[in-house]
Amino acid sequence: MWRRSRVKSLLALATAGALLLPAPLVAGLPQTPSAKPPASTGARPAPKPSSAAAPATLAPLDGGWPRTYSTPSGGQLVLYQPQVASWDRQLHMVGYSAVSFLPKGAEKAQLGTVKVESDTVVAVSERLVRFPKVKVTEATFATLDRDQLREVVTQITDGIPDHERVIALDRVLASVEKSQIIPRDVSGVKADPPVIFYSTTPAVLVNIDGEPIWSPIKDNDLKFASTRTGTCSSSKRARRSTCGTSSRGSRRLT
Repeated sequence: MWRRSRVKSLLALATAGALLLPAPLVAGLPQTPSAKPPASTGARPAPKPSSAAAPATLAPLDGGWPRTYSTPSGGQLVLYQPQVASWDRQLHMVGYSAVSFLPKGAEKAQLGTVKVESDTVVAVSERLVRFPKVKVTEATFATLDRDQLREVVTQITDGIPDHERVIALDRVLASVEKSQIIPRDVSGVKADPPVIFYSTTPAVLVNIDGEPIWSPIKDNDLKFASTRTGTCSSSKRARRSTCGTSSRGSRRLT
């Protein structure tokens, strides 16, 4: 009896000690280390192809408008695209341009207009019209004094660099009155406009060599025409003509 009680006490002590000791000592086996995640290789997924880049906007041939210039006194002048009033024989141009002038120290720009004239040189291959010398014949500003007005005119006539005294040929052609554009005569080329024939009803044009002589035909609406190369007849009711020659016979045109 005493032995059985002693054995039970030893078993209880062993169980309590096992519960208090660390797990590796309890199991009697070393712990298996947990698997580590694989090291990153640094590779990234390929980026999605971007949409095609938008084409770059081409710069205007003449540099674009409006244009800004600094005056000797420190003012700022903005010159807007001239509006062509006339272009005599494509050699001399007259135009009007809006101008904005901000004097030095001023907070608000003053607006006005100028009338300019200049001889022109057309570079067709470059699509540019050049102004060798610009002259301001009129300048209208409501609030500028005489010195400021003189400064604006001087800047336009003398202060614009030579390479900027140009305007695109297509701008000029778009604004000039078409009736003022007179094509130049070219030796050996006939540039007269052709005669235009039209009809409000279906018809076929018949070429006749020489002036025909039309004569009515008795008891119907036909007319008979005699020419140097053949004969023709015309009918208003049937809306048809018949022409023929002695060598090729007749042909009906409807």
